[in-house]
Amino acid sequence: MKDMQPEYVDELKDYDIDMLEHSLGKNAKDYKAIDLQGALVIMRNLLGSTLKKVGVQISKDSTSEDVDAKMKRNNVKVEHRMDYRFDDTWRNGLYVYKGMDLAGFISEPLRKQPSVFEIDRTPHIIVRAALQ
Repeated sequence: MKDMQPEYVDELKDYDIDMLEHSLGKNAKDYKAIDLQGALVIMRNLLGSTLKKVGVQISKDSTSEDVDAKMKRNNVKVEHRMDYRFDDTWRNGLYVYKGMDLAGFISEPLRKQPSVFEIDRTPHIIVRAALQ
């Protein structure tokens, strides 16, 4: 990676597609939910475990100011991206950075209509995550 220290996560967008594709290919896992509420719970739990892995411990009593301070101390940034369309919608979601490295990706919930060849043909929602 280049020797640069971006101030904003937006500056990393140009560099993260390679990290994201590498992470998804190596560490991706799909989590299945029957509805949007369940998918959001999955996302919340995955974000909590990802933040914990990068040194940001959050409790039920943590305020947003506490979390921001912990993230700053540990050089962690989280960005919620929703600007990808069409063939790139799989890239929408939560990006967690530790320094300049992508520490985790949690997709936005994706609706899945199973094919006629699948045993369980119940429509469901997938949350795809790649965590380091």
